[in-house]
Amino acid sequence: MIPLATLTAGLLATAAAADTFPLPCRLVDSELPSCAVRRGDRIQVPKAALTKMDFSPDGLAQAFIEHSWYYIKRDGSTLSVVTFDNGADYFSEGLVRSRINGKIGYFDKQFKQMIPPRYDWAWPFKRGKAVVCIGCVEAPADGSEHRMVAGGRWGYIDHHGHEIVSVTHSSEKILEMERR
Repeated sequence: MIPLATLTAGLLATAAAADTFPLPCRLVDSELPSCAVRRGDRIQVPKAALTKMDFSPDGLAQAFIEHSWYYIKRDGSTLSVVTFDNGADYFSEGLVRSRINGKIGYFDKQFKQMIPPRYDWAWPFKRGKAVVCIGCVEAPADGSEHRMVAGGRWGYIDHHGHEIVSVTHSSEKILEMERR
C-alpha cells in the first residue's frame, strides 16, 4: 500500500510535469527549438534561452511562440501582443496592445496593464488617443493575408482608457474625424 502523502506528491509532480513542456520560438533573425515553457496560462522563458535572445536598450526581446508574438523581459516573463506587420506590435506612446480572452487592452514596458482588455479591436496610440471599437469583427481583406475590421461602434480613448469620443460612432464617421 502506498502512503497517501507519497501518492499525493507523485500526482502533483505528474501534474506539474504535464503543465510544463518545451516550446519552440522564432526570434527576429533565428529559431530556438525549445526556448519557452507553458505553466498554466503563462509562457515563461528559462535563463538558458534568455542568453540567446537580443534585448533592446529598454530590456525587451521578441519571440513568436505558439502562434503569437511575445515581448520578453530579462527575467523571462512574457507578454503576448497583437501581431502587426508580421511581427510583435510596437510600443506607441509607451503602450502596446495585447489580446486577452478575445479583447484588446494596453500594457506598458513593465507589462503592467494600463487599460483593461475590453475592446474587440484597438489601434495604437497616436497624438494622445487611440481608435477603439466594440462589436466589430475581423475578416479577410480581399483574398490577401491581411485582415480588415468591420462593423461595431467606434470611438477614441486617452492613455487612461477614458472615452474622449464616445464609442458610439460608425467606422465611417471615425474615418471622417481622422481626415479633419
